[in-house]
Amino acid sequence: GVAAGLDPGLTGVWAGHRKIASIGVSVRRGITCHGFAVNLDPDLSVFQLFDPCGIDGSRFTSIYRETGKAPSFATAADSIAPYFDEFLGVSNSDRLPECVPAHD
Repeated sequence: GVAAGLDPGLTGVWAGHRKIASIGVSVRRGITCHGFAVNLDPDLSVFQLFDPCGIDGSRFTSIYRETGKAPSFATAADSIAPYFDEFLGVSNSDRLPECVPAHD
């Protein structure tokens, strides 16, 4: 229910001029893990303390802020996972356990 998309030259997903989702990469013990974050209903005031993602003056938003409601983590993860599986050509069994966050 959120109109969002890409902003040329910037990473992540943007709802207007507000970032609603981010991506990241880490390497642990020689294993590369790729991840992303969708702002469901975080305390957005924290993002005013620094320049997140190295983008000066970037503003963040959340699903809650845009719609007045937010899904639980489990509901959001279950809704998003099939799209990643299809895009990446993988299934849950292909993922390494240390790269898969536990549901809260």
